Amino acid sequence: MSSLALAAPALAQSYLVWTGLGPSSQWTSAANWQGAVAPANDGTVSVQFGVSNRTVVTVDSAQDILGLKFDYPVTNDLRYRFNGSATTLTLGSGALVTTNAAPAGSPP
Repeated sequence: MSSLALAAPALAQSYLVWTGLGPSSQWTSAANWQGAVAPANDGTVSVQFGVSNRTVVTVDSAQDILGLKFDYPVTNDLRYRFNGSATTLTLGSGALVTTNAAPAGSPP
């Protein structure tokens, strides 16, 4: 009798998106995240930063995330700044990803 073990297909990584719509720039403010849910601080969540009016992010307590993605149109000169007092942002195996997508209808 033989057996065959199949690996589960790799799932696309999903991201919790920073909106910056909260009353402050604090990482832990749920209002700054899509769905009004701040990322879990346990290394299981990947976060994404894109076009936002609030590009200064205060990491107000040590955070442990799976991955970090910056995703915004190539036409935006967008820069994020992370600050905090004696805090750490730990990045897991989900990697650091940057993408610059051309807006729809742009020439290649």
